[in-house]
Amino acid sequence: LAAQEPLSEPCSEVMGNGTNGSTYRGCQARTIHGNICRDWSTVVPDMTGPDNEYGLGDHAFCRNPMGEKDTIWCFTTNPADDNVTWEYCQPIEENQPSSGLSKSSCT
Repeated sequence: LAAQEPLSEPCSEVMGNGTNGSTYRGCQARTIHGNICRDWSTVVPDMTGPDNEYGLGDHAFCRNPMGEKDTIWCFTTNPADDNVTWEYCQPIEENQPSSGLSKSSCT
């Protein structure tokens, strides 16, 4: 897993009040199946500027940019299934940093 760039905002695993987790700004970088997420800036560079409202950037943390999917998700790096380009994620539970990062390293 590549080193994640520090976020401009503190990492929060709270899903928030946004539609379907659209305001989630956590540090989860793995899908519910354990696949590693792809860096948003390599997939949707036009949505990852420093002032974007979606929480996207030069990182691979799960998001639900426009609240259109059921919950947070990411594009996956899983080469085993060419048909799957994205998967759902779950926020990191306390003491279980499944992204390989501690919560403190996300800020």
